[in-house]
Amino acid sequence: MISPAETLPVTLLSNDANHHLTDSNVEFTSLPESQDMPPQIVSEIETIIQANDNYTLFCQGSRPLKWTVPKVAENTWTTFITMDEAPIETNYTYGSRLYIFNMTYLFVGFYYCHYEDAGEIDKGRNASTYLYVNDSTHLAPVDEDMMIMSISATQYQRVVIPCKPTSPDIKVRLYVHESEEVPVEELNSTDTPYIYDPRYGYFTYVIKEGPCLLKCEVIRGGLNRSYEIQMQVELPLSHLPTPDLKDLSGGHTIIGQPLKLECIIIKPSENEVMFHWTTPTGPPDSRMEVSAPVPTTISSYNAYKQSLTVYNTTMEDKGVYICNVTDLQGHSAHGLLDVIIFDEDEFFLNLYEAHNLSKIIARAGDEFAQWVIRVEGHPVPTITWLNNNNEIIPIGNSTYYEASFNTKTSEAFLKIKDVSINKFGYYTLLATNNKMEKSLKLFLNVTDKPTVTFHGDKSFYMVNKAATLGCSAYGNPQPILKLEHKECLTDDCDFMEIPASNVTNDGLVFTSEITFIASNPGYIKCSAKNYLGHDEGIATILLTDVENGFDIFGLDDTIDLNAEDLVATVAVGEKISLTCGASVYNYTDLHWFLNDKVLTGQDGYGISRSSTEYSHRIRLEIPRAEFSDSGEYRCGAINHGSAVFRNLTVNVTEAQVPSFRSTNLKDEIEINIPERVTMFCNAFGIPKPTITWHKALGKNASCLVMESFSTHWKSGRVITTEDNQNITFMSTEAEDEGTYTCEAKNRGGTDC
Repeated sequence: MISPAETLPVTLLSNDANHHLTDSNVEFTSLPESQDMPPQIVSEIETIIQANDNYTLFCQGSRPLKWTVPKVAENTWTTFITMDEAPIETNYTYGSRLYIFNMTYLFVGFYYCHYEDAGEIDKGRNASTYLYVNDSTHLAPVDEDMMIMSISATQYQRVVIPCKPTSPDIKVRLYVHESEEVPVEELNSTDTPYIYDPRYGYFTYVIKEGPCLLKCEVIRGGLNRSYEIQMQVELPLSHLPTPDLKDLSGGHTIIGQPLKLECIIIKPSENEVMFHWTTPTGPPDSRMEVSAPVPTTISSYNAYKQSLTVYNTTMEDKGVYICNVTDLQGHSAHGLLDVIIFDEDEFFLNLYEAHNLSKIIARAGDEFAQWVIRVEGHPVPTITWLNNNNEIIPIGNSTYYEASFNTKTSEAFLKIKDVSINKFGYYTLLATNNKMEKSLKLFLNVTDKPTVTFHGDKSFYMVNKAATLGCSAYGNPQPILKLEHKECLTDDCDFMEIPASNVTNDGLVFTSEITFIASNPGYIKCSAKNYLGHDEGIATILLTDVENGFDIFGLDDTIDLNAEDLVATVAVGEKISLTCGASVYNYTDLHWFLNDKVLTGQDGYGISRSSTEYSHRIRLEIPRAEFSDSGEYRCGAINHGSAVFRNLTVNVTEAQVPSFRSTNLKDEIEINIPERVTMFCNAFGIPKPTITWHKALGKNASCLVMESFSTHWKSGRVITTEDNQNITFMSTEAEDEGTYTCEAKNRGGTDC
């Protein structure tokens, strides 16, 4: 057995707040005296009309009137006509008569008279009467073809179940799932869960959620009719969420093109919602298509959506569109969207920071800094981000950046990850829409404590030579630099401040350089500070008399040395002398190797050792070079427990008479005094030739008749470079005119 519906008692007897069930002939709601009198229907409160008869109602009021009659899906029989007439009572100005032709059972219900400028069921501004129909075959105002009637109810709220007769003399019964007749009392009873009124049906409060199937039975004499009522009970809501109205055309609809809008609302439980559209031209017209509502999801929430498509758009379609969503509980919520329709030749482009922050101050170590830029334009723009080095930032999520452009929201986004001081500077947003281009510069000011580095520092400094050391501090705000020098490697002396000089900056890099004579070993300290912190670095000054602290040197000038490739070319029979030196601070245990074989004094090679204040040395001598002496000579030393090497390849070959590879002495040189001029002769020979420059004493003189330039060389006006292969007159004089000869000579011969 199925139990009857669970309900609560009610005292309200009508589903319309304007209709109080009383015995008076006309139903009013009193108004303040300052407002107009409500209309008045001159009729009985209830009237029974014979089926298929004609009938009239008369209404009078203080302003123009109109009628509202029961709504029926299809009406092929009953018709209505209204006509204006003079009011019956003198205190009214207007009158209206409603003519009903061929009254049928489907039009049983309330007939309303109200002012034209008021709503159909506006409080205090309408009058109503109820019309029954005495029909021998139709006992309920329900279409007999309808298998089941559907109604909606809200849990814990009043519902009206439309189980009612066409005439008050018909008996009505309501059953829950066809099992039990629901208990019912007369009007104004408050101690029963169901209240019955033949004009409305059954009033009750619903407790259970979900569907409920009811049966309505109407009986007159031996005639019995019944129909089912499906009641869907919804959860009560306090409000509807605001719907989201979007332009699926991207906000770039051109006149004549279709405009498509979509309205989405998060679905309130299983409750039913309805969409209502308002366009700049009013309700949707024949050019517009409204889709059926369909379910969807928004961020895992169930939702409903409906679209509105406007075809053949015109400039009149430009303006505010409203999507209003209602439910059966009387709630409503709406979304607004201002739509622009463009002419074919119309275009624009605007950029601006969404939060008015074109400059961001961040601190090194912050997780990120970001901008959101409004990019509004037509046609649809494209964007490019540039970093502080004017390099393109790819769209997407990368190690250092996250960049995107949402054309639907017109927002360009840039996130700079893991903020550090090297991300300080200007970032640029470039936008174009093929009609115009614009750019927006954004500044990221990153503050950080200083970081100190040295540049130009060496492992070793040549003793008693001038040296330059630079200290750089990377920081923001600008740090204060301080340089100190300690002229010993022990605790026997202290750091002494050196005045910082030549302070320069390149962006956030602040540099000071010092020049000093490397006369004592020690330390140079560089410190920098700003309000965010402090940093310092110490450079060690180690002195040496060997290049780079470890080197091979001492070759005779007659040996051709390719310093870049570390290859020495020696004529057979020449003497070879090589010295290897290593700093006393770092190196010990020097040895010579030939083709990975240790050389000793017993294998025909001269080996000698010596030391200076700054270096250990080992000398290798070969009195007369043989072809077999060719190979890779290596000097090995121990540096903090590890073996290190310097290499030199020696090639022993036959002697070669000097020859010139290139020269500019073959042509006559014309210059204007005191222009500078350089003459060169690139000579090669084995052994390495000696270059001598001569000037002829007379025309066509041989290369053996020359004069010396020694006096000119001493004055510095004439200088030679590249082992005398180049001679340069820094400024020319009249006496410099003449014929010049370059002589290359070695023990194999001479070339002029």
